[in-house]
Amino acid sequence: MESSSSATKQECELRRGLQEEEFFLHYQPRMNIRTGEMMGAEALVRWSHPEYGVVYPDTFIPLAETTGLIIPLGEEVLRQACLQHKEWEMQGLGSIVVSVNFSPRQIYESGIVENVATILHETGMDPKFLEIEITENVMIDVDHVLGSLRGFKALGVSISLDDFGTGYSSLSYLKNLPIDKLKIDQSFVFTSTSDMNDQSLVKTIIAIGHQLNLGVVAEGVETREHLVLLQRNLCEEAQGYLFSKPVPASVFKEQMRVWEGMVKERGVGDAENSIWQREKAFALEREDLLRTVQKQQGFTFKYERRDGLFIHTMCEGGLLYKMDLLPEQVVGRPLRHFFSDQTAEYKEFYYERAWNGEQGVMYEGNINGVSYIASLSPVVSGNQVVEVIGSCIDISNRKRMEERLVQKEKSYQRLLDRLAEKLILLEDMGTITYMSASLRRMFEYEETDGQVAPLLKEIIVESDRLFMEENLKKLRASNMDTVSGYVTFVKKKGRLQEMKFRMMRITEEKDTSIALVLEKLRYA
Repeated sequence: MESSSSATKQECELRRGLQEEEFFLHYQPRMNIRTGEMMGAEALVRWSHPEYGVVYPDTFIPLAETTGLIIPLGEEVLRQACLQHKEWEMQGLGSIVVSVNFSPRQIYESGIVENVATILHETGMDPKFLEIEITENVMIDVDHVLGSLRGFKALGVSISLDDFGTGYSSLSYLKNLPIDKLKIDQSFVFTSTSDMNDQSLVKTIIAIGHQLNLGVVAEGVETREHLVLLQRNLCEEAQGYLFSKPVPASVFKEQMRVWEGMVKERGVGDAENSIWQREKAFALEREDLLRTVQKQQGFTFKYERRDGLFIHTMCEGGLLYKMDLLPEQVVGRPLRHFFSDQTAEYKEFYYERAWNGEQGVMYEGNINGVSYIASLSPVVSGNQVVEVIGSCIDISNRKRMEERLVQKEKSYQRLLDRLAEKLILLEDMGTITYMSASLRRMFEYEETDGQVAPLLKEIIVESDRLFMEENLKKLRASNMDTVSGYVTFVKKKGRLQEMKFRMMRITEEKDTSIALVLEKLRYA
């Protein structure tokens, strides 16, 4: 299909498919690998193409993203999933959680929370049975996306972070995202029983999930060995071909009881799943995490409270020496013996939280010029915290890179503002990211106004909007590098200004932006 059709034809086909309602869903079961219960179903879209038969999402989703058709397609998928859940509920299967994938483009769409709320209301689905799956890519602009995620949570919808470990990840961001589950990418699970590095990654992701109080789901489980590895490392849920490929809703209902027996048949026995075994596995999991931190040139430590003071009982790792500290300076001593009062007070705040039983306590700091991020994990025995295990990772390089990027951005901004050229930079299908100072003055916007408008079309007369949208699409979809023409802008106070434009595509690695160079028309 993709080799015989142009991008324009494919887009037309996609539009036609949406109009003709050719998209349908299959569902893959998600199993609790401790109890054997069927916990939920991931909704996966398919296209019943009249010429090519069933077309899988990796063929058409990229095109839908590029053209913006992911928005109506995503709404259709969500609506079908909600309606199917309602049907299952009427058949007595209402406790199933249905998860639906949302692309970054959907999450960034204005009004996305309201659209989800409308579909939930129209279909009558209880929000607590809907799970929205996002990918790590949304964390590239975490501030932008937080509003949408918090809006979903306010509706009562749960959120999972899909394909964890493959994209843009940061523990400092992760702990602030309002998510409920981590999904381990299937590429790690697939080789986890043959590649010790991937096995360590799987164990570490499970440990991170536990530290942050998140559920963990493993994707791509295909063999008994995969299942046993995940069970022994206390992963809660799994999905994959070991249980079932994605199937139509009718088959899903018929096979539920069969799937629920598979965990006990193919996994470890009841004895291995005893409380003692789980506690042992959790201890091994913590040790694996500590070793991973040490390999990353970090250091680990333990502390407990004695006579109201936090006393370190263990401290080791290469990062400690990089901070100009020695184990004997730290072990057996309270914080204020080797840190300034200000630093000690800062750390004591987080130490106290972990000692009170809070999981996933994380903080950043700087000791003797070394920037680090620390994670604290309380160890509980008999419903009481007996010690806290801490781990630190060196983030000095990341901090320096962030500072350089900030300085570069400021330098570029100053350079652009000095240009006489009247320039607009665009992303996506017309989002304004920059407007030159000369053009800002012409359009009567003050420096304090911040971003001029979220979309280019909002500062163009209505009669020219379709023309400019078509030019943007043409520039993105074709091999052309430049498009020229004339367009009328609306100044801030309502006055009109006709201008000649030159639209150019700028590609840097995988990102594409559009530069719009404008020239004021002068009539004799």
